[in-house]
Amino acid sequence: MNYYVNYFFLLIKNIVFIVQFFLIISLSIVSSITGKVIKIYDGDTFRIDTKKMEEYKIRISDIDCPEKNQSYGIEAKNFLTKKF
Repeated sequence: MNYYVNYFFLLIKNIVFIVQFFLIISLSIVSSITGKVIKIYDGDTFRIDTKKMEEYKIRISDIDCPEKNQSYGIEAKNFLTKKF
């Protein structure tokens, strides 16, 4: 009897792990937004306007870019401006 209880809990534990894994994967899927850049705030933040007349403020993640009032902040903004 104890064998079946342990097997049951192991099965439940594995099922919970698989569900959590697929939930994390599904949450990490990124949707795309297309639009026209209407304002650049600094080297990693800008605003776009979509065809549906929606505005989004976008911040590029995982980079450490200086703000406008910091050293090289204006240069970082100009660099992003040239990329668009």
